[in-house]
Amino acid sequence: MSGWGNGTYNESYTSFLLMGFPGMQEARVLLVLPFLSLYLVILFTNALVIHTVASQRSLRQPMYLLIALLLAVNVCAATTVLPAMLFSFSTLQPQPPLSLDAWDRCSVSTFWFLWTATSSSSWL
Repeated sequence: MSGWGNGTYNESYTSFLLMGFPGMQEARVLLVLPFLSLYLVILFTNALVIHTVASQRSLRQPMYLLIALLLAVNVCAATTVLPAMLFSFSTLQPQPPLSLDAWDRCSVSTFWFLWTATSSSSWL
């Protein structure tokens, strides 16, 4: 729905489509494997380091706790972007089946991405 009303231009969006890489629309499904493996490596390695810092008493120093905190923020940053991208690449649906609007979903994703970037930068 779009149009002029009360002197302002109103337009609403109903879907958001992640196009991927131009010229590779037919090979979108093949892009899932590299991005999924990258996501799993990020999750596994960060969780391994966080677990090591938490379980070893000798590593409970401020430097190692800061590293564990930054790795937890790294997991949050990866989880903000990659699952929606993997869903979009693996199916032909333009958005994940959530109850939120496309604009709300985009706003929430942008907020969390900017929060993770700002928090990791400010902690350093």
